[in-house]
Amino acid sequence: MRLRALVDEVRLGPLNHRVLRPYRTLPRAALFPAGADRRPHCLLMYTDRTAAAVLHAAWALATISPHSLVYLPMRAAPPPAHTPFAGTGAASFDLLLHHRLQFPLSRWKQVRARLRGGTPHTAVIPPGVLPAYEDVDHDARGYVEQRDHLRIELSGRTVFVVGGTVAFRGWGHCLRRLAEGPRPGTGGSCGAPHHCVSVDDWRPRQDRDWTDLHIEVVADWRHGAVTG
Repeated sequence: MRLRALVDEVRLGPLNHRVLRPYRTLPRAALFPAGADRRPHCLLMYTDRTAAAVLHAAWALATISPHSLVYLPMRAAPPPAHTPFAGTGAASFDLLLHHRLQFPLSRWKQVRARLRGGTPHTAVIPPGVLPAYEDVDHDARGYVEQRDHLRIELSGRTVFVVGGTVAFRGWGHCLRRLAEGPRPGTGGSCGAPHHCVSVDDWRPRQDRDWTDLHIEVVADWRHGAVTG
């Protein structure tokens, strides 16, 4: 698998941050919080098939790139017409995938402001980085000794998905299934007839509510009102 990307090296103080983002923008990928809570329980993301493939590759790249920030800019994307966000003026969020770096989320705004044209780069992702569903121990994240869990956070208009290699791999089967398309006789992860997957940051004995990232592939994407 390959991902055509742009690479920026951004220096803030003594630290250098490597940011990778898709070479081409994703006009049919949008991400919205469901509800007005500061920390919503559910995030709703919509992609077309092309964006689903890019998201799959970006997730795989984040899995094997512990020293990089993998960035999917989506702020300019309008919602699909069939969603509850069409015509409301709701603004899409960006998505940032990264490992447990010593990287305060509040610093991302400064890093993003320093991004320029980027250097073209083709990331080659080895086969098998993201496992199939049947190759995952789905009970593992419930084990007390399992310490590597995803964490989903919001800051500004960016959704951050943070974790280590184990956490990204553990959810990788969802992104793989998203890109490969629905299997015959199967529905979405939420029981709806559309093709979708869900990723969440539940963990044992956590002291806060968990957040669900629901991703739907829209086969017939028709733009709703352009967001502000």
